[in-house]
Formats: sequence, C-alpha cells, structure tokens
Amino acid sequence: MEFVTTDGKITFDGQYIRQERLTNAHQKVLYLNVFLFLFLFKFLTEKLDIALSTGKTIKWVIAGVYSIMMFPYLTIAFDYLFKRTWQSKIDIKDISNIESAQSEEGLETVVTLKLKSKRYQTYHFRTLEKQAEGFIEAIKPTN
Repeated sequence: MEFVTTDGKITFDGQYIRQERLTNAHQKVLYLNVFLFLFLFKFLTEKLDIALSTGKTIKWVIAGVYSIMMFPYLTIAFDYLFKRTWQSKIDIKDISNIESAQSEEGLETVVTLKLKSKRYQTYHFRTLEKQAEGFIEAIKPTN
C-alpha cells in the first residue's frame, strides 16, 4: 500500500514501512540549527575566555546570556540525535504505540510511531486527503 504525506510517500508491504522523502526540509532545518548552535558556541567560548581573563562580573553575565541563547538548540540537537529514529525503513514489529493528532490549523494530521527502543518517527499527512486514517488502519491489525 502507498500513502502520500506532505513531504513524500510511504509504502507499507505488510512487514516494513518505507518512507521516501521528496523534499529535504528536515535536513535544511537540521543544518540551520547546527549552524546557529556552532555560531553561538563560538561566541560563548570567546566570551568565557574574556570573562576568565578579566574576571569582571558583566563579562560573566554576557557569557550566561549566550548560554541561555544556546539552550533551545541543545534541545533540538538532543531530539534529533537521541529521540528520533533516522531509519527510512521501520519494521512493524518494532512499533509499540501509534498516536495521531491534528495540527493547530487543522490542515495536517500528524501520526507518531513510537518504537520499542523509545525513539519515535513522525509522519505529516494532509487532513483533507484522509491518508492518515488509512495508514493507521493498515498498521493496527499487524501491530
């Protein structure tokens, strides 16, 4: 069976779920976040060197502000590296839970597959095409 997502298509052959992405939007977001993290990290190390050499309180405050600015990028990196699965082929036996939710606008349905390894994979379907319901129904009997 084949299902259409917002950024590609998913094929399900009864045992494996294979995703073929037609866009590289996820890679762009990852590269942008890595670039911003490294940019802020460079400035943080420079500010820490200045704070260590001068010992002024204001320099430590500036270094703390840069540390706070880096925190969202650390959480994004943690999510990409340790929580999401990078596989484009998922064995149906590895799925422990299936969750479905509407986006805030109601235009997309997000299906999250939680794996037994505590990682997850999300698929974004257009709500009007009703592909998400068919995808969930195809997976549930085998899971």
